[in-house]
Amino acid sequence: MHPTRNPPVRLALPRRLFPPLILLALLPAAWAQADTTVIGVAAENPDFSTLLSALEVAGLTQELRGEGPFTLFAPTNSAFAALSDDELDALLADREALRNVLTYHVVPGRYTTADIGPEMRAFDTLQGSELPITQQGVGTATVTAVNLEASNGVVFAIDTVLTPPEEVAAEVDADDALYVSTAEARARYLLDEVEGSGVTGSVLVAAYGDEARSVLTVSLIGTAADATYPAQLVAGSCDAPGEALADLSDVSGSTGFGTTVVGLPFETITGGDHALRIFEAPGGAVVACGEVGS
Repeated sequence: MHPTRNPPVRLALPRRLFPPLILLALLPAAWAQADTTVIGVAAENPDFSTLLSALEVAGLTQELRGEGPFTLFAPTNSAFAALSDDELDALLADREALRNVLTYHVVPGRYTTADIGPEMRAFDTLQGSELPITQQGVGTATVTAVNLEASNGVVFAIDTVLTPPEEVAAEVDADDALYVSTAEARARYLLDEVEGSGVTGSVLVAAYGDEARSVLTVSLIGTAADATYPAQLVAGSCDAPGEALADLSDVSGSTGFGTTVVGLPFETITGGDHALRIFEAPGGAVVACGEVGS
């Protein structure tokens, strides 16, 4: 199943055509090859076939095969089957809505059960909102399988397709440039367009693993689907950028996000004067920038 040959609207199929074995047969041949990423781990289990098809329609498959790391809360086929026909058809026919829902199931960073302590209250997702952590699982979902290890992250199986809070969609346009999540050491900063580029967004900075590293997740809107956008963290400000501190993974124009683990402590990034610059192409002009830190 490939979106360029089968547009999303054609995938609004009757429920009787969605049994796991049929969907698995429609998956791209590449999924049958050796793949140790979170996508490959999910593909090894036929109970994730509906999710894999949805990720392909949303244009997220290659992103989740990237360096990551990612923690994927993967709804099972029965979780998708619990949606009404109208809900499922509407999701598959609206690529943006589908991508919004699916990125709510992805958390930047690798979190196994051993990493989720009692002090953690929520994850910050790639979609941009917080996913509450509960005794049973996350949000309204119960975790049914844990710690499925991948080369670029970890997968948890859940029994419910989660829906992000509606108000989060407008968060990037908020006046406040920074908020710190209650989950743990995490902070989000706005990225403003430069010279009328039309590209805006935010960057989420989160402590990762040991104290010497952080995860930076860039979310952009207004990007061209066929482009990639290099990102760079620099000392100084957007008006007076200094030395480069870290080159981030390119942001995909089709999905609008990219995530990178950098060798800088969370306190160093958020406690200093830094800027996050987004370029239209390698060596190209800056299209978005935001002040990061104090």
